[in-house]
Parts: sequence; C-alpha cells; structure tokens
Amino acid sequence: MKPDWSMKYLAEEKECQGLNDFFVFGINYNKASAEIRGKYAIDTSTAETILNAGSTIDATDLILLSTCNRTEVYGLGNMEVVIQKVSEVIGQPADSFEKYGYKLKAKAAVFHLFKVASGLDSQILGDFEIAGQLKQAAKFSKKFGRLSNLTERLVNFALQASKEVKSKTQLSKGTVSASYAAIELIQEIHPQADSIKILLIGLGLFGENVGKNIRHYLPNARLTVANRTLMKAEMFAHHHRCSYLPFEKVGEVINAYDVVINTAAVEAVLIKPEHVQRNGIAFLDMSVPGGISPDVQQLGCTYYNIDHISAILNKTLAARQAEVPKALDIIQYHIKEFVEWHKVYLQRWLIYRVKDLLFELDCAESTVPKEKKVQNALNHLVVNIKKDPYKGCHVLGAINEYLKN
Repeated sequence: MKPDWSMKYLAEEKECQGLNDFFVFGINYNKASAEIRGKYAIDTSTAETILNAGSTIDATDLILLSTCNRTEVYGLGNMEVVIQKVSEVIGQPADSFEKYGYKLKAKAAVFHLFKVASGLDSQILGDFEIAGQLKQAAKFSKKFGRLSNLTERLVNFALQASKEVKSKTQLSKGTVSASYAAIELIQEIHPQADSIKILLIGLGLFGENVGKNIRHYLPNARLTVANRTLMKAEMFAHHHRCSYLPFEKVGEVINAYDVVINTAAVEAVLIKPEHVQRNGIAFLDMSVPGGISPDVQQLGCTYYNIDHISAILNKTLAARQAEVPKALDIIQYHIKEFVEWHKVYLQRWLIYRVKDLLFELDCAESTVPKEKKVQNALNHLVVNIKKDPYKGCHVLGAINEYLKN
C-alpha cells in the first residue's frame, strides 16, 4: 500500500513556514520595577485561561514565562491579537507593553529566547534558573496543545545552548543566583546565621532552590516551610530535615522567626504591618507580585525585595561580563544549527515527493532497473533542483536511501 505522505508534508511545510510569525512580547526588570512587574504576573490559573482561549487568540503556539524578573509570552501567530487577549485576561492596558516592555518577531525573537535561556538577559547575569523555568513553561503549554514541533525544537535548541554556555564559560562562576542571593543576604544581616530561625513561604521551583540552599549552606539553621499545598511542604520537610506548617498559619507565626522569606506569588499582601509584633525581623520578599508589605520597615524590621537583592549582588558580576562574548558565540552557533535544521525540515515535502515518485515507479515499472527509475525521478525533479541547489541535496539523499533498499 502506498504511504500517505501528502497530508504529512503539507502540514509540516505550513508549520515550519510559520517561523516568520514567531514572536515574543513582555516586560522585565530593565524598564519595569518589581511593583509594576507584579501587575503583569501570570499565575497558573491565568495561564490556563489564556492557553484555553482557542481560536480567539489567533496563535497556534503559546509559551507563558512568568518569573520574579519577567513576564513574557512567546508564540506563533498574530502577536497584536495575542497582546490584546493577554492584556484583557490580566486586566492591564495593551499599550503598556510598549511603555514598559518589548515586542520582537522572527529572528529577533529567536535571539531573545536564546539569550534568556542562557542567562544573558537575567537580572543577575548568568543566573541559569530561568532555563528550568522556561522548560517547565514549555511543558505546561504542551499539555494544552499549544506547542508545535517547531516551537518545541526551538526551545530545545535554546536549552542546549544554555547547557553549553554554563559548562564552557565562566558566566555562572561563583554562587550568584537569585536563590543563593538570599543566603548571602541572610549571612550579611546575621553573622551567626547558622543558628537562626527561618520561615520560607512558597515551594515552587524557585522556592525549592532557596530552601535547598538554606539546608546546604546553613545546615544548623532551624528552617520551617509553608506552602499552599500542605503535602508538598510535608514532603520537602521530610527530605530536607526541617519543619512545616499550613500556609494559612503564616501570619500568626512570623514573630517567632528571625528571617522570613517569601517566594509565593499571591494576589493580596500576605504579611502586613499588623502581623508584626516585634522589631528585628528580616523580611526577604523574592516574589512578584510581592507578598510582604514594605511598611514592615516602619516597625524596626528590615525589608528587601528582588530588586534590592539584585543591586547588592551586581558588584560581584564584573568578571562575568568578560564571559559574555564567549556565550554569544555559543548562542550564535546553536542558532545556526537550528536554522540548518529548519531548512531541512522545510524541504521534507520534497523528500516525501521523491519517495512517492520512486514508489510509483516501483509499482508501474517493476521490470525497469533501479538506475533507470532514479533517472526518471531526477528528470521529474530537475526543475526544482535548478531553482534551488539546496533542494537537490535532499533529492539525492532520498534517492540514495532508495538505492540502499
């Protein structure tokens, strides 16, 4: 039975040609403060609403990346329509992405994705936590049918570049990540930090990293974790030898701790001045939108948000700047690899057509030698080869495969 290549190659050709419609828009730390970024944060529920928008959003692919430093939407389709829909869902004006953010398409969007994945666009240069967050965001989109083979491969190429940048440069030299920044800050505030009591609120990917760093670098600190899903807090406490408590109890117990760290994105402020009954507590609000009121400073407590932490660490990043050219070379190499893959993928329809033709010749001319069949196939496709020598390579590849059978 003749293989049905036609529907497959037409679908793939259409999908790959959509690369010119690849886009990204968003806001990040460059032009927007933590307070503003908080208004554009996309939580799981909001992400589901956007990804379930169907054809009204006019995009086949969507990846929603929302962290403490950025909210970005990657996709294939009509960027302006997607901006309108996303703005409507999050309740912010669409033109704010012009004021506070950026809109990129095609090659510029691809380059931006690679820089983000490799830590070159992080608020803390060389912070590779974003790579894991990008991977999770892509996986989440795939669950909703919003990740085609093209975009998935593009993300995979970007993640491969990220791994090579991390292993072959000194861009991440030292321990200057956002999650480790909390440890350095705690040690600065409390020189005897190894024996203090710490409450960690939120155990998402970032929160888990903060918790693991506390256990690793401050093994004698008395750590308690709280999370919306109590079972997750219980499991973390079991694996990392610490205590846990229900999320709703946080406001009642904060006065028992020396340091309170929030990594949970919440719609309303979680810790307010009325919850604080003593001075000397150090509050680290590492979430966007923030969950701790800055007004706790008026009660004799210290308060830091993600922007403060980034500013403190910037002085240690000079050496990393020297590694940026090496990282860019690696990124350019992997972008070139992706472009080559994309070219081959675009020509799959031609390979399928050659296979179809050879199959037809097999059926119609069973007594004709293979060499004659190959000549007939080349005669049919010589026009395509003359127009584009690159296509000729794929034709010859298909014929070579045929001759091996």
